[in-house]
Amino acid sequence: MEPMVVDKPMASVDILPTLSNLLGLEYDSRLMVGKDVFSDNEPLVIFLNRSFITKDIMYNSKTKEVIQLSDRVLSDEQLQYLKDKVESTFYLSKRIIELKYYKFLEMPQ
Repeated sequence: MEPMVVDKPMASVDILPTLSNLLGLEYDSRLMVGKDVFSDNEPLVIFLNRSFITKDIMYNSKTKEVIQLSDRVLSDEQLQYLKDKVESTFYLSKRIIELKYYKFLEMPQ
């Protein structure tokens, strides 16, 4: 296997889908919180306090501070989209637990 360098933000939840892909394991990416870091997905690392990091910015939800990590400046609408995405991730995660969603999935034998 050729060595690869990851130069975008990633979180611990990204390890399982990344390793699954590298090892050629079949998995349903819709059922995993993390993303394969070698995919074309835009990175979004979310913290418990709803702060987050993308390839372009770090956002501190407590101070509302945006720190630029690249030359690409996000518009107010783009920043709001990311904030909404973070909120929906927390909401959906909570609902998955409350509704015991995974209990109803049929897993291949």
